[in-house]
Amino acid sequence: MTRPGQMRRHARKMRRYGLQPMMVISSDDQLPETAAVLIFRWARRYRSELGPLWLGAVTLLAGTVLHVTHPGWRWPVLTIAAMAAAVRVIFGRWLGLPPLAERLYAAAATVAAGGWLAAATATGPLHAPLPQLLAVGGLVLAVP
Repeated sequence: MTRPGQMRRHARKMRRYGLQPMMVISSDDQLPETAAVLIFRWARRYRSELGPLWLGAVTLLAGTVLHVTHPGWRWPVLTIAAMAAAVRVIFGRWLGLPPLAERLYAAAATVAAGGWLAAATATGPLHAPLPQLLAVGGLVLAVP
């Protein structure tokens, strides 16, 4: 691999012998990247920071779909969330969460998301305190 110092020295030698740098434009050049490509690269680079935002958006979408299609399913949703939280606490060591603190955090986040989803299923995701609860809960639970 060429170091920057070697590249400068080589460029000085070339200029000394009369060669000047030039740019050649050919048909092989690629077009500049579109805005969509740049946005997707940015989203991929910051995917861990955007995780809570994506999870909140998916939870909001799931609450909307459940409210429209199955508005009476609040108790099954809450039961499934409680069982998933129990599974995370009990079997979390085998699921990749060895410390107890991480398992309890995962269970608390699961219960919070499940409780919000059950309330959104029953009353609708845009009912008075639910959007604020989703925003505040997402911010609070985004910090492990």
